[in-house]
Amino acid sequence: MMQRTFQKDEVIFREGVLQTTMFDICSGRVGIFTKHGTPEARKLTELGAGQYFGEMGMVDRLPRSATAVALEDGTVLQEITTEEFGAYLHEQPEQVMAILQNLSARLRDLTAEYKELCGVIAELERAGQRPAEEKKGFLAALRKKLNHYARVYNEAAVIVAQSNDAFYWNVMMNAMY
Repeated sequence: MMQRTFQKDEVIFREGVLQTTMFDICSGRVGIFTKHGTPEARKLTELGAGQYFGEMGMVDRLPRSATAVALEDGTVLQEITTEEFGAYLHEQPEQVMAILQNLSARLRDLTAEYKELCGVIAELERAGQRPAEEKKGFLAALRKKLNHYARVYNEAAVIVAQSNDAFYWNVMMNAMY
């Protein structure tokens, strides 16, 4: 595992790029953006020390769904590759549950957004208005993200549960109770 230091506004990874590493934030702040560098850019979240990001790329091995950018000078990150992931969990076993909880929180947030948007579209249709096509398109995109997060969460849980080392399973179960 390698520590890397980033300066303010430095891109850590870009949306659409295939990478299979995750990052643990040692110090500083990181912003997660969609369409970074364009007029349509939107900050999805801001993360700080003790939090991590990029775990989806390790689990599903798909291109990055967003761009990560350092928000402070001297932001220090621990980069964890797929090959190093097992050792990382042995060194920091509490992260097993933290990763699953983070994925679960994302899934819940997307589910809430999806339900809210479905409600808005239903209200418009009851009022005799046809929702704009972009709202229907957004709903379809949200449904796709929701399904993706659910799949990633389930894959991560299966990886932990099927581990030959009962250590991971015990850590996860103890954190839940």
